[in-house]
Amino acid sequence: MMLRVLLLAFGLLFFAGQNAYAQFPTRCIDVLASVEGGGSQVVTCEGDGIAETINFSASSLAMPVSFLITDENDIIIKVSVRGTLSFEGLGAGTLRVYAFTWLGHITARPGQNATTASLGSFCGNLSDNFITVTNFTPDGGAVTTDDGNTSVTVCVGDGVPDVVNFTTTASTPQGYAYLITDENNIVVTVAAGDNFDFDGEGEGISRVWGISYAGNLTAMEGDTVGVSQLSDNCFGLSENFIEVIRSQPDGGAVELTNGETSATVCVGDGQDDILSFTNQTSSSAAYTFIITDDNNIILDIPDGASANFEGADAGICRIWGLSYTGNLTAAPGDDAAAVALSDDCFELSENFIEVIRQEADGGAVALDNGDTGAVACVGDGAPDVLSFTNTSVGADNYTYLITDEDNIILAIDDDGSFDFEGADVGICRVWGLAYGGALLAETGDDAAAAVLADGCFGLSDNFITV
Repeated sequence: MMLRVLLLAFGLLFFAGQNAYAQFPTRCIDVLASVEGGGSQVVTCEGDGIAETINFSASSLAMPVSFLITDENDIIIKVSVRGTLSFEGLGAGTLRVYAFTWLGHITARPGQNATTASLGSFCGNLSDNFITVTNFTPDGGAVTTDDGNTSVTVCVGDGVPDVVNFTTTASTPQGYAYLITDENNIVVTVAAGDNFDFDGEGEGISRVWGISYAGNLTAMEGDTVGVSQLSDNCFGLSENFIEVIRSQPDGGAVELTNGETSATVCVGDGQDDILSFTNQTSSSAAYTFIITDDNNIILDIPDGASANFEGADAGICRIWGLSYTGNLTAAPGDDAAAVALSDDCFELSENFIEVIRQEADGGAVALDNGDTGAVACVGDGAPDVLSFTNTSVGADNYTYLITDEDNIILAIDDDGSFDFEGADVGICRVWGLAYGGALLAETGDDAAAAVLADGCFGLSDNFITV
């Protein structure tokens, strides 16, 4: 009997409950979605392995409220009975968070369209708004200059702007900036846009990093790229950096490797006349040497720090140092003191090395009547004076060497004539000798083998047979 009473009471309660639900409106009440901190948009970091959570809420207190995460087309990705949501693993892109009220049990399922799906077994009402969630995967990409280079040299300190433009391959520049650092990745400044003027930075090396970030960029001077937290949300650095070589050309001073700034060489004798030079510059810019005449007209630009002057004519030339950035534009025939020597900045050395090119041209010798042979009758007491001429050009000094047939010097004549009366019977030769400096030739020397002067010297092309 008691069991019947209990069953009857339960049945009455069940029907009363059904009637109570029947009195609810056919539509669940309206609701608005909101996010902690306010606003209609939030940014989260995707792919960093951190299950960051964001708190969402709704305005309804009279009915159960749950939440949907959808894509931009309102297709449901996730259903949650709570408003504390994590977006890690949902992929980069733009998502939406809706709130909805419901009665009975939740019927919304992933894959359905949130705006058309049945959300609850008795009723369901989607919020009139949604919160946009940008699920952000920082992509620093790769950075280059706008002409595709990852290294560039600029000429600083000359008052001319050295603006370098940057570009990135980053595919999702939600927030993107360029950080200017030193060689140790210490932040010097944050570029205001996608370029920077390095002219006022002084000589040295800078690096330009790209940074993709969410939230607010917090990077500041003194931070270390790769170590410091550079935004108040997630961020990603570029996979490379642009190297900016800040050069300030300094021609410095030049000298020969022996420390001298002048030299005399003997050209045209078939012997190499190689001079090597050095420079004293404080700049890391490119450096070369330029050889000019004494009017600064460029004769040659050697490949290195030495040159062979043997093939040059007699005269005077200068060796200048040239510090430069950009591309060398100097060419033979240019006036080194008047033309642009590179397509960027440059500076000549403060001095030059003077090279005196001497040419000892012995020329050809002959008797004053034009003959190159004569007979003298010696030992008869009558003078046997023969006079000589030569075709040498440009010699500092000229003399004649009287030798035997083996070129052993018998006498030296500076006057251009010689009396053979006192000579023994036999054959001798008269050579011409052009020379610079002091004469070293002495009787008994082999004229074909000895050093005949301490400067340039050259024997005549022929000899006079006496």
